[in-house]
Amino acid sequence: MKYILDRNYARELLEWANRQNPGPWYNHSINVANATENILLELSEGGYDLNIDLGYNAALLHDIGRYKGFTGNGIICVTHSFPCKNENIENAAEWNLVSKYM
Repeated sequence: MKYILDRNYARELLEWANRQNPGPWYNHSINVANATENILLELSEGGYDLNIDLGYNAALLHDIGRYKGFTGNGIICVTHSFPCKNENIENAAEWNLVSKYM
């Protein structure tokens, strides 16, 4: 799996997406990224080995599907819902990639 580690690139993606479909989701994404960074910094100071840039970028881009507007993917982004009722969310979310302490 490839991750976006460069904050400038992540911000460019968000800016591009906002130009495609401007809306309040843009500022929401920035606020979520800032909150995530603060949480990760606290955890890091508590001794946890975390990639703060990765967490920040993931939070910044968590609603990136909104660039397409009000679509099925956009609704999932806004509601943060899980679309596959018959799928096991543990498998679909690839929780096995997340360290147990996280």
